[in-house]
Amino acid sequence: MSIPVKHSEEETIALLQKKDEQAFAYLYENYSGAILGVIQKIISIQSLAEDTLQDTFVKIWKGIDSYDSSKGRLFTWMIKIARNTSLDVVNSKDFKNSRKNQEMSDFIYDLKQDNTTLRHLDSVGLKNVINKLKEDFRVIIDMAYY
Repeated sequence: MSIPVKHSEEETIALLQKKDEQAFAYLYENYSGAILGVIQKIISIQSLAEDTLQDTFVKIWKGIDSYDSSKGRLFTWMIKIARNTSLDVVNSKDFKNSRKNQEMSDFIYDLKQDNTTLRHLDSVGLKNVINKLKEDFRVIIDMAYY
């Protein structure tokens, strides 16, 4: 399937409303990256974010007839669908339960990694260099890294 050349927003909407698959492929090719970025701000699990992206585009495909250009641009409408779909996912019982049921070993591993990193940084003398900085800068670095 070849992706068509760029159309105006009005042409793209008209083609989508006629269920033109090439127009949809064009829409996905040009907007999926930006929409995935919005989804990832809400859903940090990559695989779940990608699934939500697919769900978002299915909703766009099925709901294009409800789009009203007088209420905003197509991209804004798509972002709203992505945001609402993402919020539905994180507010679902399945998602909340999956977050509660993480194994303790995952958290212990993270703590071990952090301690190892801190010890390594201290062994190369970085702490001495940081201590020579002005207090304002030192506080910022301590808050960001330690």
